[in-house]
Amino acid sequence: MSFSESSVQQASHPLGYDVVKWDNAMNDISLASLSVVEMNLFTAICAQIVEREADEIHLSYSALRELMQYKNRSTKRFAKMVLNATRQIRHFSVSYKHGTKIGEGQLFYNIEADTVTGDVTVTVNRRVLGVLNDLTNNFTLFLQPDWVRLNSKYAKMIYLMVMQWRTTGRTITISVEDFRRRLGIPQTMKTAEVTRQIIKPTVKQLNTNGLIPNFKITPIKEGYSYTKYQLSFDPLPRLKNVTSHQLARINRLSEIATAKNPATANQFDETERRILANGALNGPEAHRRVQQNRLEQQRQLPQIPIFKLTD
Repeated sequence: MSFSESSVQQASHPLGYDVVKWDNAMNDISLASLSVVEMNLFTAICAQIVEREADEIHLSYSALRELMQYKNRSTKRFAKMVLNATRQIRHFSVSYKHGTKIGEGQLFYNIEADTVTGDVTVTVNRRVLGVLNDLTNNFTLFLQPDWVRLNSKYAKMIYLMVMQWRTTGRTITISVEDFRRRLGIPQTMKTAEVTRQIIKPTVKQLNTNGLIPNFKITPIKEGYSYTKYQLSFDPLPRLKNVTSHQLARINRLSEIATAKNPATANQFDETERRILANGALNGPEAHRRVQQNRLEQQRQLPQIPIFKLTD
């Protein structure tokens, strides 16, 4: 399959984007088959693809190492890790809708890493990219550094469960069977072991640094058996410890979605919509082009002659 030059993009931020934003449907994907490091790779890739209209995305080794906090400096070992992760990620499928058509497909067609440079190329499936594009409602937003800070795969997956509702806060009730399935907990692991090895460490991690304020997991007993878990937490209207460049990225993603959304796009003319919706442009560059477009439009307005009244 060949690609035009315009369909292949580089991650435009020098160290890569570290804000992850995706449709809530992505939270239904079970990441249990991935290791902690592979999970960090997956979200780092997704963060670069958000609101990017491209068939391929090229990611530098240095950017990915920074985003993943990957310590090993061997590019061959890194490439091998990418290959192992790809074997799992290629099975991730997402439902999509285009007009009257609905379907389901894999998110990425291919992920490859260069064993010499460590750079990674991701071939995306445009038909399902709605889960990473045009996100105005029903999305989950989190920071890659917060995600990487969680050193347990179980803590990461529970984190996604609650981040979907972070702005409102709520109590989520989930059956023991579904809880185990979504987290990939072996059926042979006893409830006491789940509490000791998964629930208690996760509660501690998510409460650390206010990632999820007042987060609790309460087992619900019916008769002699635990049948449900309740996950409760306080609202988190704003993410903690957001840097200036992360805030700029969050605002830019919101701006892109606004320009693409038919309900809000009419506040811009066609040229401005095209500029603001271009995910390859950062905020300052997009705003500069919009301003330039407005100045050009003003210059094209017909000049109205000014008449001087005399006696």
